[in-house]
Amino acid sequence: MENSNIKIEYKKFNSFLKDYIRTMSRGWLFMRIQEQYNEGDEVDFSISVSGLERELRATGNVVFNGKNAEGITGSGLKFIFDEETTAYLEKNIPLIIKDKYGAVWGPKICSFMEEDK
Repeated sequence: MENSNIKIEYKKFNSFLKDYIRTMSRGWLFMRIQEQYNEGDEVDFSISVSGLERELRATGNVVFNGKNAEGITGSGLKFIFDEETTAYLEKNIPLIIKDKYGAVWGPKICSFMEEDK
């Protein structure tokens, strides 16, 4: 199943932020999907997030199929965001976090992202 296009939707910004800090900011994503992919398949995908004004676009390769540590079946991807998405995230995610979580918690949350770089 090569060159698939997948749409991922986050209805809550908090859910996206958790995944972004834990894995996406490092170029990893685990997708709970029904489709079967082969290791090495290239996957183009877009992510829409409640609270973000644009879709995020990325391309990756399947590096894992099966159950994750929580027993959920899916595919693991190693990916990169496209240039426009990368620029958007670098500029806007810290601003959104600080606006949403305030002067005390916003910088603390942003520091988690800095630790992963």
